[in-house]
Amino acid sequence: MNVQHPQAVKHIGRRTARGSGLPTAAKFYVVVRIADEFVVDLLKAACGIEFEEARGLVEETEIEGVRIPFASPELLWRTKQTVASKDELDRLFLAKLIDAGRGA
Repeated sequence: MNVQHPQAVKHIGRRTARGSGLPTAAKFYVVVRIADEFVVDLLKAACGIEFEEARGLVEETEIEGVRIPFASPELLWRTKQTVASKDELDRLFLAKLIDAGRGA
């Protein structure tokens, strides 16, 4: 994970959501893009996987005292189930990463 500014990541949600209508927009659109110092896509679902289902496959790390959630390799693999050639390459990489994590 390449996080150069963890304090900014910690506060991006609060700062960009304030007064922006994001909670309402997220209810009606599949993807809401926030472009500020960082580009962040808020997805209602990815490959049919909604947040509640994905929640159990989210991992966290701590960088400079800031907890940062991110998708596990298993969750990323599930979101790459498309016909795009890049997704096929991503699936192959993620499958090897998942197998290596299981000691295979």
